[in-house]
Amino acid sequence: MSPQAVLPGRPAPLGVSLVSGGVNVAVLSRHATSIEFCVFGPDGSETAYLLTERSGDVIHGEIPGLGLGTRYGLRAHGPTDRTHGHRFNPNKLLIDPYALALDAPARFHPAMLAEDDADSANSVPKAVVVTPQS
Repeated sequence: MSPQAVLPGRPAPLGVSLVSGGVNVAVLSRHATSIEFCVFGPDGSETAYLLTERSGDVIHGEIPGLGLGTRYGLRAHGPTDRTHGHRFNPNKLLIDPYALALDAPARFHPAMLAEDDADSANSVPKAVVVTPQS
C-alpha cells in the first residue's frame, strides 16, 4: 500500500459521492486521527489514499481518477483506549456505513476481530461506487 495524492474534498455528503473527475469521501468519526480510503483492484491489490482533512467530526478528501465500479473499504487510525471505547486498528478493513452496494455478503470471520494485528481485507466485502437511485 502506498498512499496517493488526495485533494481536500468536502465534508458532505457522508460516504462516497461522484464528483467531476473523481470521488469525494467523507467519514464521520470524532476520535479518528485519519482515515485511509483503500481501493481494491480485480486482482485484490490495494491502494491506500490517506484522508487527513477535517471539518468538525468529518474526515474527508477528493480522489481524482476514481469512479463508478470502484471497490473500496476504510481503515481508521486513532487511539486505542478501551476504557473510553476506542479500538482503532488500521489492520481491520471497515465497511462504509453509507455504501449503496457491496461486492459480497457480509459474513463474520475471526480476522475481523480488533484484538489482533491480522489484516482483515480478504475477509471483508468491499463497498462499490454506484450511481445513487432516487
